[in-house]
Amino acid sequence: SLGGAIVLRAALRLAEILPQTNEGHRVLAVCTLAAQEGGSMEAAAQLGGGIRKLFFHGSADAVLPSCIAERLHAAAVPPKEVCILPDGEHDLFSFREHLLGRVQGFLLDALRQQSADGLHAQGEVAPEVETCTHSQDGMSPASEC
Repeated sequence: SLGGAIVLRAALRLAEILPQTNEGHRVLAVCTLAAQEGGSMEAAAQLGGGIRKLFFHGSADAVLPSCIAERLHAAAVPPKEVCILPDGEHDLFSFREHLLGRVQGFLLDALRQQSADGLHAQGEVAPEVETCTHSQDGMSPASEC
C-alpha cells in the first residue's frame, strides 16, 4: 500500500542523488507489492528507462484494486513488468514463496544487466541474460506470474 509509494518515491530521489556522489552507484531496479495510487503514479512515470520496474498486485485485493498496478505499469517508462497474482489478497501472503523467488530473480537480472553493460563498455562480450516473456499488451499472463 503506502510502502509501494514510498519505495517508488525513494527510488526516484536516489536516482537524482546517487549520480552526484561520483562513486558509480545508481538505482538499478524497484519493485512494489500492492502499491497505492497516491504518490506512486508520478514517481513511476518519472523513473528513468535505466531503472527496471516490477509491480505486483493480487486480483482479489479487497483494500486496493489490482487495476492500480496496471495503471502504474502503463505510466512507467520501460523496462517494466506487472504481475497480477490470481486470487491474491492485499497481503499476498499465499504467494510469499513465489514472491521471494520472483523478486530475487528480478534483482539478480538487474545486477547481471549492470555487469553486462560494464563489459560492453570495456569491449568485452557479456553473457546472455534470460528475459521474461509478456503478452502483446505488456501484461504478464497470470500463469507466468
